Amino acid sequence: MKSIAMFRNAIVLAALGASAGLALAAGSKDTSIGVSASVASNCLVSTASTGLGFGVYDPLAADDNVASTTFKVKCSKNAGYTIGLSKGGGAAEDARKMALSGQLAMNYAIYSDSNRTTNWGATAGTAGGIGSGLDTENTVTVYGKIPKNQYDVGVGAYADTVIATVSY
Repeated sequence: MKSIAMFRNAIVLAALGASAGLALAAGSKDTSIGVSASVASNCLVSTASTGLGFGVYDPLAADDNVASTTFKVKCSKNAGYTIGLSKGGGAAEDARKMALSGQLAMNYAIYSDSNRTTNWGATAGTAGGIGSGLDTENTVTVYGKIPKNQYDVGVGAYADTVIATVSY
């Protein structure tokens, strides 16, 4: 009988110990863990779908020769960006020139508006916008004009390269 009593006492002690353990686990304390991140501004630029192709220029035409093209800009959501266009092979951004075999030059201009009144230069802030997110393309239109009455241009194919720089 002593062994039954000892066994019963062991069970009672084990139950009391488990009960005491539960009583110790009844309290709790909380702490907060700060979580943070920042999003870097970034932009992606696509090549213009077509170049700024003016077609055939006629020096005796009554009107300027105009053309336009577009390219796409994707920037981080809410990131401000500006777009500048280099002077190309010309002397200045407001005096761009296309060349024929590096010799003769034809004047042309690039504008940021469809009325072709605001010259588009390389200066930051000339054109730009606010990013809509890297999964949303913003279409940028480039407007060009070859002024009429350029009587001294020679026959041939003229070309220039302008670099678009997106700053964000």
